[in-house]
Amino acid sequence: GQRPLLVNPALITVSGSLTAGVFLSQLLYWHDKGKYGDWVYKTIKEFKEETTLSREQQDRAIKKWKELGVLEVELRQIPAKRFFRVDIDRLVELLSEYYQMDDSL
Repeated sequence: GQRPLLVNPALITVSGSLTAGVFLSQLLYWHDKGKYGDWVYKTIKEFKEETTLSREQQDRAIKKWKELGVLEVELRQIPAKRFFRVDIDRLVELLSEYYQMDDSL
């Protein structure tokens, strides 16, 4: 009765992390489905239910994508809620580099 979890293997390779690949794949799934424009709101609990990633795994994935310049995170509202925005242009840049390297092999 659960939806399958789809992960783009290139996201795993680009980030160097299965966990980060799973995390961003899920954010991309929700990217254009929310009511906050480019921003996606997801609780730690929702991410855990959708991906099985623990809070620590989510935090590591967030850190990795922020370091790569792909992810912005803001705390909004009271109580504070996590909102995420994927820099699609930066992600495309990283994926383009990955596919160019892959073609040369």
